[in-house]
Amino acid sequence: MEQAGKIVDRAMRIAQLGVAPSARECDVAAAITHALIAGTPEFPGGASRIYPTMPTGSPATAPHIKWSDDACYTAESQTNFELESSVTSSQS
Repeated sequence: MEQAGKIVDRAMRIAQLGVAPSARECDVAAAITHALIAGTPEFPGGASRIYPTMPTGSPATAPHIKWSDDACYTAESQTNFELESSVTSSQS
């Protein structure tokens, strides 16, 4: 669980860096998904049971909304991220 938490922390930092007025939601979602699967240098991530959800603006009050191809981030908008991670064991 601690390893999965470190993976999610890394993915959240990537999400925060990706949110910009010119960024498309789908590109931010792709970067988050990559970070969750890649894991950290110490341990790999794994396949999640859920996809990252990231409602922005007025839909931010609704849960479990997927991304779009819109560039809808503004300095005033709120984005709620829901992320999950798993750790892939390298042992057989």
